[in-house]
Amino acid sequence: MYYNILFTIFVISLVMFIITKNNTNIYDRKMLLFMYVYHLVFAFVYYYMSLDGSADAYSYYYSVYDHLDEFKVTLNALNTGFIKNITYVLIKYLDLSYLNVCLLFASVGYFGFYFLYSLLFKDIDKKYLIILFFIPSMHFWSAGLGKEPLMFFALCLLTV
Repeated sequence: MYYNILFTIFVISLVMFIITKNNTNIYDRKMLLFMYVYHLVFAFVYYYMSLDGSADAYSYYYSVYDHLDEFKVTLNALNTGFIKNITYVLIKYLDLSYLNVCLLFASVGYFGFYFLYSLLFKDIDKKYLIILFFIPSMHFWSAGLGKEPLMFFALCLLTV
């Protein structure tokens, strides 16, 4: 229990440290911190909405968690199996709860926004394009346990 709380605080603090360390412009720092808090709100909404078992995230976690001893990592898994392999490592070796795995995936999804922000706002006036970064569906789908945060992060990383 305490380990999971400490892990949550560590992940949130680490992301905030990276944001403040790498941005000297005070406007960018405030905007990125606000965007992270905004993203975390969607992460917690996604987490609570998935607790009834209707979301894929719930099945990714609990299909691994319930069969932890029998689960076999496959190296050629490309879709759901890939997410389950990552989830297995996070559960087996870091002993993370469902909330912490969701938070970790949400943080990876946020870094997609971070890279996209740093790419788009190098020389552009920020007032007009900032609305793109607060589209709710982009934050909702990149804030849960699944393929979306990883794909969004990878795509944005490739564009930088």
